[in-house]
Amino acid sequence: MQNDPFNDVPTGIDYLNQIAAPPPKAGFDRKTTIIIAIMAAIGVLSLLFIFIATQNSNPAPTLKNLAAKLQKMQVITDTYNPNLRSTQLQQASSSLRAVLRTANASIGDPLASQGVDPKKQAKEITALDSPGELDKKLSDAYLNAQLDISYAHEMNIEITETVSMIERLQKAGGNSQVTNNFLAKTLTDLKNIQKQLMIFIDKV
Repeated sequence: MQNDPFNDVPTGIDYLNQIAAPPPKAGFDRKTTIIIAIMAAIGVLSLLFIFIATQNSNPAPTLKNLAAKLQKMQVITDTYNPNLRSTQLQQASSSLRAVLRTANASIGDPLASQGVDPKKQAKEITALDSPGELDKKLSDAYLNAQLDISYAHEMNIEITETVSMIERLQKAGGNSQVTNNFLAKTLTDLKNIQKQLMIFIDKV
């Protein structure tokens, strides 16, 4: 039986379904897409701003910063080592004094390789990390009979900061051979002293 062309013409609900506009495609409309894009851009810019601010607040150290830190630590150890009560802590502190004296005596050539005169710029270097605040804290601890534990904790912090400073200087590159040798030796010596301090701190 042949098809009746008139019977093929859609009628009623079928006809309405065929002429109706196609359903919208799944996904976001143009306005929503623009808003999402703007918010994503703001997020990226915010992260970039935070990164830049962090870098600016924590600038790369210099050899002058390291020299100031080492001098500060030597002043503190020379001042408080005689007042320590624990024999174990005294030994660790005496070893630290020896390391710091060697480091401070050896840093002249690395500084000179970067055009820094440690004698002419002594005040400028000291001002970068003055021992005054730490000296006051340890003086108070001494008066309160808390010097040993306070000294151990504070010097551990100072060594940690110094180790981090040295490692950043090493990673930055561009150092002279004498500077690289100085940094490597000082880093090893300080890490060994820190192990001694941690043994004392863990027992307290």
